[in-house]
Amino acid sequence: MSAPSRGRSSIETSERFSIAKRHGRDTRSEDGKNSVLLSSSGRIHGCGWMVSALATLAYTLILVHFAVPITYYGYVTRFSRKPWGLNVNGAYRPRIAIILPTYNECAVIEQRIENIVQQQYPPSLIELLVIDASADNTADIVEKWHTRDNRVKVIKQQGRRGKTDAIATGLDHVAQDCEIIVLTDADALWEPEALTKAVAYLSDPRVGCVTARINYAQENRESSEDDYRDWYNSLRLAESKIQSTPIHNGPFFAVRSEVFRKVPLQRFEGSDDSMFGSFIAFTGLRAIQANDITVEEPMRGAVLQRKVRRAQTLLFNFALTPRFVRSTGLYRKTSFDKIWYAEWWLHVVNPWLLILGFVMTLVEAVKGSVLAIWLLTAGFVSLLFKTPRMWFLQQLYLAIGAVESLIEKRIVWEESRVPVDLRAKPAR
Repeated sequence: MSAPSRGRSSIETSERFSIAKRHGRDTRSEDGKNSVLLSSSGRIHGCGWMVSALATLAYTLILVHFAVPITYYGYVTRFSRKPWGLNVNGAYRPRIAIILPTYNECAVIEQRIENIVQQQYPPSLIELLVIDASADNTADIVEKWHTRDNRVKVIKQQGRRGKTDAIATGLDHVAQDCEIIVLTDADALWEPEALTKAVAYLSDPRVGCVTARINYAQENRESSEDDYRDWYNSLRLAESKIQSTPIHNGPFFAVRSEVFRKVPLQRFEGSDDSMFGSFIAFTGLRAIQANDITVEEPMRGAVLQRKVRRAQTLLFNFALTPRFVRSTGLYRKTSFDKIWYAEWWLHVVNPWLLILGFVMTLVEAVKGSVLAIWLLTAGFVSLLFKTPRMWFLQQLYLAIGAVESLIEKRIVWEESRVPVDLRAKPAR
């Protein structure tokens, strides 16, 4: 073909592409092969695959959703095998006050008290304060225990006012010479050496609080929950060995009493053990999970309701705690800040990347994208396996918790600026 002919052919091909684009039609290369197609929608077609700006964004969001936690987990868990770097004194035996809030727990309170008084710890150094707001006979059961063991005491509240208020009431009755305060739940069961192991960590003055490894009760244990817990506990341990973890467990939460003397007790919506632990870590002390302390917890109530409730308290923690701790003037910058913001991303932002990516991919699949259909199919098939299924459910719980909180307008900040002061209490 002569040079003028090649020139006219090139011009004609260019004009066909231009005309087709204006009229919304696809056009092919002149040789008729289905190698490259261009459409007015901005898609590039090739061998039946279609990629648009929306699809690119969707796939990027999904990629980031999985890449960030995998990278974080891979980096952080390297520290789980490293030493604690603490001065642990196994002979340390401080006086301990255990605060146990209860509400209609007559079915489990007897077993719970029995579990606590059988701890392998000097009996004369333990005091159990049951803060009861029940409408059933929980208080009567505790009072009968008191006649047999005067270390067990019941403090009655008028009406149910929440766990934080119950803890504050219990702190008002803690003896002056008490060095360690342990918060717990009515349905938990501790291993016999839980207190002994916890106070060993707290013998180092750099440690402000210790939480335990939680295992679900055998009778309602699910293998998928076990897998999630193994992943969860290994991450909490690694964060603790770096400096602190922002997530703590209500069934066992041991704190230095001096911490409550200087740290205000958070009295805003959603304040719980994770919020207490995070506050302590932000003050410069270490807030750790010790995986050699094991606590068994039953899975009570509807799974969805329980999981969403837990998700809400974690979201309150990530939304409110930094602002609150800075308002007290107790904030100290440490390596915990990096852990905090990584976990903030994983709990607050990351679930929505998956949801948005899924919705966008679904739109592309409806439009006929082969790649989108393939990705959705692969995603649904992965749900047949327990680990991916548990991961997707955790993201769903966090998203539902966030939506419910916003709908109910529950994200409020009602700070109590008066700290609970144990120094003014006489020894009992």
